[in-house]
Amino acid sequence: LVNVDLSKGVEVEPGFVFYDDPATAAVPFAIDVNLIDVSLDQETVTSYYCRVFTNPDPMQVVAYEAVWNDGTTLASETAPDYLHHEMLMHCPSDPVNMQRMDGKPFDCFDDMLACDIVFNHAKSGLVQAPPGTSIKMDSGVFVLQVHYDNTYHVPILNDNSGLRLWVLPDEQARLSESGNIVTHVGAIDTIRIPA
Repeated sequence: LVNVDLSKGVEVEPGFVFYDDPATAAVPFAIDVNLIDVSLDQETVTSYYCRVFTNPDPMQVVAYEAVWNDGTTLASETAPDYLHHEMLMHCPSDPVNMQRMDGKPFDCFDDMLACDIVFNHAKSGLVQAPPGTSIKMDSGVFVLQVHYDNTYHVPILNDNSGLRLWVLPDEQARLSESGNIVTHVGAIDTIRIPA
């Protein structure tokens, strides 16, 4: 899950790049979700920037990690000091202001969105789901949020920070979808599958 051929990226929309085709991929592949060209005043310490995007199809994510600039991750170098954390949020009831649907990053420090957090990452390298499991990422409206903590007052110019998601190909995703058992009985001694 480490090597990505950045020349094979297909930009579905600005800042949303697929590195393989879910329908034909044979192994988990990368998808980058990034802010686009964020430049910040170096005197400002704390900044939160967000970007709204639409995920066209549900996916099964097996791992995720921070990504910045031209596709760099912790596998090859240390994260910039100013990068505090990244979150990816799903907005199932679509509370996002439609003016923000243009894909451009916006300052969301005073306007935090009330969406469900799906992925949260903070300077820890690759985060993997336990073997044989995955994290479902529904289709619909999502918000990427990046928290900049610029305590050293370095210039932040044209930053493209975000998350790299490692996604199962469609065929593998169908085989690994998890299910729920719901019972309406108070106490059950055993459940056997298959019955």
